[in-house]
Amino acid sequence: MKRTKRFSIITVSAIMAGIAAPIIFWFAYLNLQHVSSDKAISLLSLPDSHSIPQTTFSLIEQTASAIAEYGFSTIYKLMALVLIILLWRRRNPDLMALRRGLISSLLAELIKIAGAVDFLGPAQSLIIGYIYGAGEAICFGLVTYALMVALDERIIKFSCEGEKCALLSLCRQCHKYSATPCNLRLLFLFTLAGAAIISLMPLTADFINIYYKGAVFGESEVFGMPLSQQILALRVFPIIGLIFILISWLTLLWKKEEGISISKNLFAIGIGPVGYSLLSFMTYWGFQKNLLWGEFWEECSEVLFIIGVAVVLFLFRKTLFRTPTEQFDKALRSDTIQE
Repeated sequence: MKRTKRFSIITVSAIMAGIAAPIIFWFAYLNLQHVSSDKAISLLSLPDSHSIPQTTFSLIEQTASAIAEYGFSTIYKLMALVLIILLWRRRNPDLMALRRGLISSLLAELIKIAGAVDFLGPAQSLIIGYIYGAGEAICFGLVTYALMVALDERIIKFSCEGEKCALLSLCRQCHKYSATPCNLRLLFLFTLAGAAIISLMPLTADFINIYYKGAVFGESEVFGMPLSQQILALRVFPIIGLIFILISWLTLLWKKEEGISISKNLFAIGIGPVGYSLLSFMTYWGFQKNLLWGEFWEECSEVLFIIGVAVVLFLFRKTLFRTPTEQFDKALRSDTIQE
C-alpha cells in the first residue's frame, strides 16, 4: 500500500476514534446512573483517603511492589529509549512502525508519571487516564502492524510482487498464478472474527468499587481505579477496537485479496484498544482481592515485552538492520550467481 494511502487511513481512523471516544464514554456513564446506590463510584477521583480501608502487606508483597514501581518501570523506559534511538534512522515499514509504537508507549509512561502532580483539578484522572490508555493502545496497534508486515514481507512474501508465497507448498494453488481464493485471506477472516468476539469480553464485565491502602516500606500506597478509567478500559476502548475490527473484516470480505493490505491497517488500529483493554481487564479485574499483584504483573508484562523486542532485534540484526544499498547488492549478487 502506498504511504499516502496508508497515512489517509490512519488519519481518518484517528479522527473517527477521537469523535467516538467521548460519545461512548458519556453514554456508558449515563447508563451507569441506573445502577443501585451501593455500586455508586466516584467518577473522577479516588475516594477520600480517610474512608479507604487500611490493609497490611507482607514483606514479599512490599518487595514485589517496589520492584514493579522502581525496577520494572525504570528498565522498561530505559530500554524503550535505547531501542528508539537504535531504530531512529530505519526506513523499513516494520521497523518504523515498531519505533513509533515504542515512542507512543514511552510518552504514555512519562505522562502517567506527570499525572502524580495535581495540575488539572478534578478531571485530571480522566484526562491522564485517557491519554495514557490511548498511548498504550497506539503502541499495541503499531507493534501488531509491525509484526504483520515483518511476517508478510520478510517471511511469507504474500505482498511481494514477483516472489513466491511461502505458503504455496501448503496451499498447492495460489491466487498469484490462478483464479483461486487465497487461504491466507480466509485464515485472516477467521482471525478477525475471533478478535471481534474476544473484544466483547470486557463489555460484559461489571464496574467495581474496590479501594484500599497500605504501607510499602513505610510509604503509604493507595490501590484502586476511578470510575472514569474503568469506563475507558471496559467500554470506550473495546467498542472503538470492535468497530475497526468489524470494518477490517467487512473490507476483507468485500474486496477479497485486494483488500488484505487495507484490512491489515484497520485490524492494527482496532486491536490496539482491544489489547490495552484486555490487559487492564486481566490485571485489575483478575486481582480484585489484591490489586498490588495486578500492578506487579502489569509492569512485569511490559518488561517482558520490551526484552522480547530487544532479543528479536539482536538475533536478526544482520537482516533487520541491513541498509537498502546492502539489500540491493545482495540481490544483484544473487542474480549474477544464477546467471
